[in-house]
Amino acid sequence: MKKIYFCLPAILTSVLQLSAQDIITKCNGEEIEAKVAEIGDTQIKYRKYENAQGPLYTLPASEVFLIRFEDGTREVVTPLDAPAVTPATAAETTETESSTTAPAAANENYAQINRSVKKTKEPLRDKHFHIGPCAEFGYAAITSKSGNISGPVCSAGVIAEYMFDKMSPHGAGAGISYDMYMFEEDFDLNCMNMDLYYVYRPRGRWNCFAGFKFGIPVKSEASGVDLKTVTNTAVGIEMGAGWATRHFDLGAAIFMNFNSTLDISESNRMVGVKLRIAYRF
Repeated sequence: MKKIYFCLPAILTSVLQLSAQDIITKCNGEEIEAKVAEIGDTQIKYRKYENAQGPLYTLPASEVFLIRFEDGTREVVTPLDAPAVTPATAAETTETESSTTAPAAANENYAQINRSVKKTKEPLRDKHFHIGPCAEFGYAAITSKSGNISGPVCSAGVIAEYMFDKMSPHGAGAGISYDMYMFEEDFDLNCMNMDLYYVYRPRGRWNCFAGFKFGIPVKSEASGVDLKTVTNTAVGIEMGAGWATRHFDLGAAIFMNFNSTLDISESNRMVGVKLRIAYRF
């Protein structure tokens, strides 16, 4: 029991030492544990709490919002809602030029803080629904039991996207396009293609999407291939990512069809990569 009584003064002394410090809160939210030495009109002088006998540090008063002293009292150095200093008010004041520099600098800092806060709260977009043209250029290959063929592919169409909320990066999209596959000299295939996809558009300058493709052949220029027999629909998946603004997209995508329209009697696979350009009104 005596040991407890002997320990109590030591514990109380430690607690008092921990609480015997000043807290400097800057306008950007940063806190500094210190022992404040001087509060001036344009600057605050302090020593670091862990080195109370160390060197003296200086902060511009315009960067300090609040000081909480060790006795619990508080002093607001630079109010966050300080009014802007205009030439008219500056002419009317009787303070020196050095004393008016701090409020001006503080107002500039407040404007920067307000812009940051506004940026985090402003909507990602001005509306939910977007529609616009889309063009794609790439290279595709078909693998089958009878052999492999490959060649360039290009498409042009229209996309439409619906974002679930103006503050949310999530949305759904659909597109319809005319695709032209120029595989080899003896085989060209044109399809009407429809895409259904999920899109993710965060605040940064990028986006990504993933979804399904559905293609129906509408024209074939191939020796020995009758378009009437090419009736199966190409079903596949597609995913991509790239650079984006509020209205413009530039990115790359990869796609794979589970079955192609080359020959319905064989198990064919079409894979490819393409550059994607889109504009959303």
